[in-house]
Parts: sequence; C-alpha cells; structure tokens
Amino acid sequence: MTQLPESKTEARLPSSRSPAAQLRRIGLIVLLAGFAIAGAIYALAPDGPSPEDNPSLTEFYDKQAVAVERMWGREGSLTLGITRSLKRASTYSAIVLVVSVLGSFVCFYLARDAYDGNKEEGARSE
Repeated sequence: MTQLPESKTEARLPSSRSPAAQLRRIGLIVLLAGFAIAGAIYALAPDGPSPEDNPSLTEFYDKQAVAVERMWGREGSLTLGITRSLKRASTYSAIVLVVSVLGSFVCFYLARDAYDGNKEEGARSE
C-alpha cells in the first residue's frame, strides 16, 4: 500500500459542495426569490390612484406639503415625498428587487473571491 503525500491525503470537496458553488447557488436562489416576490407584490397588490390625486383632498395635501417645507425645509419635503411613495405597491416591489439583486451580487462576489483563493492555494501546493 502506497502512502500519498500529506497534501494529497486532504479530503477534497466535490465541486457541488465547495464554498464557491454554495455561494453561487445561494446567490441564484436569492435573485430568483427576489424576482418572484417583487412580481407577486406588483401583480397582487392593488396600485390604484394615489390619495394625492383625489380632488377633495388636494387642498389638505397642499397645506401639508407647505407646512412640512416651512418647518423642515427641503429635507422635509423629500421625506414627505418618500413616505407618500411608500404607499404604492410598485415602490415595495422595486425595493424588494433592488435588495435581492444586491444580495445576490454579494454572494456572487464572495464566490468569486473564494474561487480565486482556492486557485492561489492550489498553485502554492504544486
């Protein structure tokens, strides 16, 4: 029975079990789940007319916008606009989509770094 050198006896993980492959799989799952959830939110949640478009409430929203801008300036107006846009389903679906794309990008980036690290280790051992 021949003995292999110590570096050869280390257990090598199959390619499907390597950390890089697992990170790629997680990234793909996050991306597909994000697309599915964003699509479901956009398709199922009603994205009707915004309350600002209601003619009976126009005066209220105008007074509210003026008061907010007077008290907090442009930052207050920006915050008011953001909070009003969060009442729409399309905004939520866009947020879910952006977060899933960023999450999958992080997974793919880490998988690339892990793969490059394994490649360098393999070159050193030879």
